[in-house]
Amino acid sequence: MISEQQAEMAIRSFRAALNEIVSDAKQPEGRNACILNLTRNDNEELFVYAYSSAKGLSKTELQKLAERGFPIVEDVPEQLRKYACGGMGQYHTEPRLINYFNARPGALENMKTALLISEIDCCKTCMKYTVDLFVKANPLMEVYTDEYGKNPGRNQLPRFAFQGPAPYQMDTSNF
Repeated sequence: MISEQQAEMAIRSFRAALNEIVSDAKQPEGRNACILNLTRNDNEELFVYAYSSAKGLSKTELQKLAERGFPIVEDVPEQLRKYACGGMGQYHTEPRLINYFNARPGALENMKTALLISEIDCCKTCMKYTVDLFVKANPLMEVYTDEYGKNPGRNQLPRFAFQGPAPYQMDTSNF
């Protein structure tokens, strides 16, 4: 699993790419960015990315994000969604990431840790109906959350502990 500093740099890098690529008209700064970092039993690190307004992104924006190393996960069809957030499972980033992996046969069996990294703190409903249930369903996997307290409605930026510019394109080869 990546360190706290690496998690912060990862979310900051993802945010920098979103802000550069996504049209200002779509107000990307008002949407959540979230990363799921999974560590396999062989210590290989996997990263998947979610954006709370992903359906509003154009194919070009999605392609540019993927080219920068931030492919956005697709929504899971409703009949395959196991975890939800009071009906918001397709909109909130945490259930989207967890459902994405949960819907793929064999994807979770070889995982030892999962780290959800989110700019906006998980809502209580997401914690209760997604994260907590996911933890109970996967007792052999350690699950953590890293939340940064962003509140777009109050113009409150994420609270980061580490300073310095985030690398533009994250190099995950050292993780």
